[in-house]
Amino acid sequence: MSFVALFVVVAAPVYLTCNLNPAKPFPVQIAADEANGRATVTFPSNGRSVIRRAVFDEKTVTILDNSAVWKIDRVTLEVRRRFDAAPASEPDETGGCEVAKPPENRAF
Repeated sequence: MSFVALFVVVAAPVYLTCNLNPAKPFPVQIAADEANGRATVTFPSNGRSVIRRAVFDEKTVTILDNSAVWKIDRVTLEVRRRFDAAPASEPDETGGCEVAKPPENRAF
């Protein structure tokens, strides 16, 4: 009798604390869940939190929001947000992110 062991490695979400527009801070928290192709974007200023589809490649995480596209550089942690309706002459919102610790002391 022989046994075959199958191990599936599932990466835990990566938590990021980001700030768009460093001149006028706009904090954003992002939980990037590569295993499920999703990202949760939370705006601490108003408590709004949304779950969106995300595309992960070697260098970039792209979050597809209803009215904007977010891009996070996986090397430099630069974040960019581009609104769909913004004129081409308007620059993207940019900022930086830091890797944050996952939430502690929760039941699930």
